[in-house]
Formats: sequence, structure tokens, C-alpha cells
Amino acid sequence: GRELIAAEELLQRWQLGYIETLRPRMLLQRCALNPDYSLQQLPELLRRTPDTAAVMLGGQLGASLLTNKMSPDSAVLYINPKQQLKLMLQLHLTPDPNGEISLLAPFGKRVLWSGWQPEGLNLVDPLLTYAELASDGQSAKAADILYSQHLLPRLS
Repeated sequence: GRELIAAEELLQRWQLGYIETLRPRMLLQRCALNPDYSLQQLPELLRRTPDTAAVMLGGQLGASLLTNKMSPDSAVLYINPKQQLKLMLQLHLTPDPNGEISLLAPFGKRVLWSGWQPEGLNLVDPLLTYAELASDGQSAKAADILYSQHLLPRLS
């Protein structure tokens, strides 16, 4: 068998590549949630959305659901670009270049995490959420938790 020797270095390089190269290509839209709703209500809005299976949560909101260790200020939603406008209407999102919600097109076939999922929601692989948080200086503690609980066991 083969053994991966520099797994942590590879993870750091992947994270930089994701943030600098891949993520900008995946960005569909930055949005703001309708002022009548808070970011903490977004999971419930998603549960009530008929197309919720087409939405995967990541970023700070995904990390808060996964770790219960942070109060999110932003969210990343991975969605099918063909359903973007429909989902924006259903979730009460308006285009805003400074909005707290980023809509990204998923890449590849392994974006959805196969581990624990909150009822009625889909989380992206913690690797993606970690990359989002580790590049955001405000979320270092949550990134460390994701790393130790979900990524380190995979690197071993």
C-alpha cells in the first residue's frame, strides 16, 4: 500500500488552491437575507423549501450546525446554478455584493458529506467548510474544531 506522508501540508496547499482559484470560479452570487429573517432562521427556511435537497450548507452556518460552537455571521450555500433564481425567491434572498450569504456552484461529485446531517438539511464535506473558515480570521476557533474532529481522523 501507499502512505501519504505530508498530509497536513497537502491540506494547506489544497485550502489555498480552493480559496484562491476554485472558489472564485464557483461563485454565483452574494446575497442578503430579507431583513424579516435572521441568519439563524435560514436552516428552518431551507427545511420548508421544496428543493432543499438541491442545497448544501457550508461556511460559518454549516460549521455552527456541525459543531454547535459558534454563532454564524455568514453562510455558504452550494446550489445547482439552474435553480439559483428559484431558490433565491424561496429563501427570500436579494443580490447584494456585501451580503452575508454566498451562493456557489458545487464541483465534482463529493461535495455532499456522507457523515451526520441535521434533519432536513444537507451539509457539505467538512473539508470545504474548513477551507472557508480557515481563510476567515474570525472563524479560527471553529476551523480548529472542524480540523480536529473531522479532518485529522481522515488524515491519519
